[in-house]
Amino acid sequence: MVFEDGSFEGSTLQVMGPDVERGEWAIIGGTGEFTLAQGVIYKTLHEQRGEGNIMEIDIHAIYTPMERSQSNSGKNVWNLGV
Repeated sequence: MVFEDGSFEGSTLQVMGPDVERGEWAIIGGTGEFTLAQGVIYKTLHEQRGEGNIMEIDIHAIYTPMERSQSNSGKNVWNLGV
């Protein structure tokens, strides 16, 4: 799942679960703002259309904010946020 707007633009949630009308997806990771994410997404299919489906999703997640900095060697490193 890729976020395209706002402060989460470019961040992703990695999800896993069945492609059914109602159910849950497990959040098993993420990138960007959602590094180390875990949780669950509850989903309900509202309408099927030829060009795409309309789904309601309810995201319950925890993640550890991380801050990118440069080390003395000039390489990017990640630091856990406080």
